[in-house]
Amino acid sequence: MESVQKFLNSRKSENTRKYIRKIVNYLNKRGTVSGQELREAMVPKHIPRESYFFRIIKDLAEEGFIIKIHGKTSKRGGRPQTWYRLVVPAIFFDETAGLGRRYVELSIAKKLLKEHGVKDPDTAIEERFKEEYGIKIEPDTED
Repeated sequence: MESVQKFLNSRKSENTRKYIRKIVNYLNKRGTVSGQELREAMVPKHIPRESYFFRIIKDLAEEGFIIKIHGKTSKRGGRPQTWYRLVVPAIFFDETAGLGRRYVELSIAKKLLKEHGVKDPDTAIEERFKEEYGIKIEPDTED
């Protein structure tokens, strides 16, 4: 997903990108998480300042990578609890996301080849690779 890579590349600091990945991985593992739980898990253990945490959460929500869910106000008053959920696959935030995307594209291409009558896409790819580059490759065993 190019928008994720564009978002990550627009962050000036590698530390900020690292903090983003920590939040994304946490949400990916836990699903829907309360804002309080997320903050307590991240600050200061992984993210040194609350202001960094809240800015990153705001940016992720504005870009549509996470959704912010507002709970009901408790009977005792106070602020309603806020929940967060990741809506973009975490793989796209990985440092090797470009490689991950290419792997997914290859998998889709193999399915398309099968749909268009190619019985064994792996062998067809291997033969074409050998024709064009003179190198034999081992076909991928996963579909």
